[in-house]
Amino acid sequence: MAAELRRPERTYSIRELCQEFACTPRALRFYEDKGLLAPARSGLNRIYS
Repeated sequence: MAAELRRPERTYSIRELCQEFACTPRALRFYEDKGLLAPARSGLNRIYS
């Protein structure tokens, strides 16, 4: 039943995520380097979920 309640996964580009959380791309790349974020990749683009 829990699977039925899940929302479809929303994806963000790095720009959209920065706007959503009022941060800079540099901050997101820092967190990625520290292993706190692990975006998927589509070519050279990062895709956050």
